[in-house]
Amino acid sequence: MTITEFVHARIADDEAVASRTSATSDVRTVSGNPAVTAHLHRFGPERVLAECAVKRALIQDLWETASLSGNEFGAFRERRELERDGAYPVGLRHLATVYAWHPDFQEGWRP
Repeated sequence: MTITEFVHARIADDEAVASRTSATSDVRTVSGNPAVTAHLHRFGPERVLAECAVKRALIQDLWETASLSGNEFGAFRERRELERDGAYPVGLRHLATVYAWHPDFQEGWRP
């Protein structure tokens, strides 16, 4: 599994949970505690879904930027070549560390 596949899989996991949650619950009825309710409104399913979309867009942009940066000879490199060589964009490494608790996370992906 590549770092990109790993992050996309974790995003899909987050999206699936958020989708099930938004379809089946009303955060206003989850807790009688105002602080918990405020937290759920702020970090609820809609925000998680929006962040999933943004993370996917960021991954695409990070790889496009990495491919365009070339190497010491000025030659551009394909994403597959960069991944094969472990030349991961630093931003992608940061996104992966959010999921460092997951058993498929590889320590070599840390920035």
